[in-house]
Amino acid sequence: MTKLSTDNITASDDPVRTVRLDVPRTPDIFADTAVQVVERDGVVRITLVSTRVDHMPDLTTPEHVVIGRLVMPIKGALEMLQKVHTVLSERKLLRTPAAGVTQ
Repeated sequence: MTKLSTDNITASDDPVRTVRLDVPRTPDIFADTAVQVVERDGVVRITLVSTRVDHMPDLTTPEHVVIGRLVMPIKGALEMLQKVHTVLSERKLLRTPAAGVTQ
């Protein structure tokens, strides 16, 4: 059964209404990290990897395996970046640079 909800949706400057579809069979994608972020022609491409180990006796070195790419327009990528930053800041998971350290 598909549930349709607009709860907890944050308004943006975009006039398009955001709707969340709750589809139980929608897969979650787990990635250990992003190994590459590229912007070209107004589109951001993020390459996602998962760390895997071949459990054969002689091949136990972990390797990054590309599991997919997230491709989105710059505006959407910036909105996602802001939302991730907000969540991590609220939970005090962002590190602040030490005094006198420049980046």
